[in-house]
Amino acid sequence: MIGSISMRLQRAKRYTRLAMRSLAGKASHRPRVRYSLSAAPQHVVPDAQTAESVAEAVLLPVYGPVIFKERPFQAQLEGNLWAVWGRQSSFFSRRSVAVVRMHRTDAHIHFLGLGR
Repeated sequence: MIGSISMRLQRAKRYTRLAMRSLAGKASHRPRVRYSLSAAPQHVVPDAQTAESVAEAVLLPVYGPVIFKERPFQAQLEGNLWAVWGRQSSFFSRRSVAVVRMHRTDAHIHFLGLGR
């Protein structure tokens, strides 16, 4: 159990670095996903729980610890993009919640902000 938590934290830190590079305009430095003809493509963000962890890791440096008030996060797969949003809290306005849209295969952040 403890090992899986530390692995999640390491993965979240790695995704945070990738996301910050992407937001800084250094998207060319993100790792390439290699495909094999014998195996199906591997998704870096395969499920909703991973998408929520990555979103939380990306939102924390931007909005600070107040982002924890939006737990639990909700994730929905829309094509090849994960849309992750938090629940409404008293810190943000009534209609604004934190939203992250990331690509499923390489965790590239397409949108980071307030919405929905």
